[in-house]
Parts: sequence; C-alpha cells; structure tokens
Amino acid sequence: MTPLFGNRDSLREISITIYGDERKSLCERWDYTGVLFIPTPALPCFHAKLQNCRDRIGFYNEMKFSSLNPSGRGAKVEVAKLWVSHVIEEAKGDRDLFIKILGVDKENIDYAAFGGEATGRGTYANIYNRLFRSQLIGGIKYYFGEYDRVVVDDVIHHREGNLQNHEYFDWHSITRADREIENVSFASDTIRFVSSDPGSEDAHDIHTELVQFTDIVLGSVSHCVECHNERNNGQHRVAEVILPLVERMSLRPKNAQSSYRYHRRYGLSFFPKPRSQSLPGGAPSNSIYTRRRMRLREYLSGQDDLF
Repeated sequence: MTPLFGNRDSLREISITIYGDERKSLCERWDYTGVLFIPTPALPCFHAKLQNCRDRIGFYNEMKFSSLNPSGRGAKVEVAKLWVSHVIEEAKGDRDLFIKILGVDKENIDYAAFGGEATGRGTYANIYNRLFRSQLIGGIKYYFGEYDRVVVDDVIHHREGNLQNHEYFDWHSITRADREIENVSFASDTIRFVSSDPGSEDAHDIHTELVQFTDIVLGSVSHCVECHNERNNGQHRVAEVILPLVERMSLRPKNAQSSYRYHRRYGLSFFPKPRSQSLPGGAPSNSIYTRRRMRLREYLSGQDDLF
C-alpha cells in the first residue's frame, strides 16, 4: 500500500463523498468519465447553493446536459449556466469541490489491455471500470494527500444499466482503492447507483441533485473540447461559461498562479496519446496528456485555435 503523500504537512482527517458519471461516443470517438469529490460536511451547503440557482429561475425538473434546449433558451439552460458558473466561483472560494475528468480516445486505445481482443472492441464496461478506478484512486491521492486519514462516506454513480449489471464495477474500484491507499477507509464496500430524476419515487434529496450537477459539469467540459453537437445552442451557451477555465486546465494544468485557482482542484486529461506523439515506430503510448484543441472555441470564433 502507498501512503498519501506522507512527506507533506499533514492534516488530521477529512470525510468525502464521491460522484461519478460518463458520456459515450462523442464525435463517434471519445468517451468521458467524470469524478467529483466533495467534503461530506459541505454537502448540505453545496446542495443549498444548487437549489438557490433553481429558485432564482423557477425550474425544478431533471437537469441533463443532453436535453438542453437547442434554441439556447429556456429555464433549464439558465439553471445550467448558473451551475457551471458555480464551478468557477468554487475554485476561488471554499475548498468544497474537486473535479477529475478523463477523455478516452477509442481510436487509439489498446482494447486487448482491457480484456478484449487486440483487433476488436473490449466491452465498454470493462474499460470504464478500469478508468473509473484510476480516476478514483488518483483523485484521492492527489487532492487529499495532505490528510492523515481520508474517510469515503459514499461513492455515488448515476444509474446506468451496463455498469449496474457489470460483474465488477460496483465493488472493484473500492476494493482496489482500499488495498492500495494506506490512509483511506470506505464506509461502504459498494458503489451506490442513484436516479438523476428528482421526480422518481426513490430520488434522494441531496445525491440526486449532485448526480445531475455532475452530469452538467461533465457535459459542459467535454463539450468545450469536442463541440460534438453544433446545432445545439443550449449546450454551446452553457459550455461557453466554463470555456476559459477548461482552456487553462488543458494548456497549463499545473499553473498554481492562475486567477482561476484550479491547480490541485480541477483536472482534465486524455488517454492514450495519439500515435503521432507516441513511442518510436508509431506504437501508441499509454501516457495521459492534457493538451487538446478547444473545438467549441473554434466553432464560436469561426477560425482554428492553433497551439
């Protein structure tokens, strides 16, 4: 087991709740996984801030990035804009939100490494299980390494049939994290699947809202990079709010001097490296990288944003 950055000044203990979500086949190429880490004592206040955004607009139905109005108008779009604005504000204020997002390039991935045939397609759930585990463990180590003890009260994921029915997904990430990280303990040994529909019979007051928030954050960030739906002005308008932050996260991920204060708070990366940036001979590398062109910026400006 590896200690949590034991060479740093340590704090005593923190309890956190983790939320996960995914997006599939953007531009028929990219899958995304997003993990949000929130200190558990901050959840009621954080939830109240999200509810306040709803109260300002008067919209209380389900929030999903995929269902934002293509016209760019409507209450759902306005609530989503307030929510992603809160991501920017949170980085500059209380340390109550930590984000880790990974884009997976299906054209360059080695499917054999995930339990599929070398020339075929490994199952989506197998790949997602492995990458979600990496995001979970990496986020705990990187964001909370200063603590002597990290207690994970809950790992929440939106309901998704493939993942709920997968042989390993609901327990494997937690088991591996508990084994690999010395100072972490989990209150539950399984991931809890929560509905994103606030009108469902088993909706949870706080977790259902945070599952929706995770969806909006992941949708906005991934749309900044991929701009996969050029006809949806609602998605453009919401993602545009967070675009300046996403650009900085991509170009200078370790800039501790940024006025956006995202360093060691928010992370965006991609996997694996393209063949043009890989090992000699053209073999793809499994390296993670951060720099991508922002296709939303190109679409909004009408010209290429060249590095």
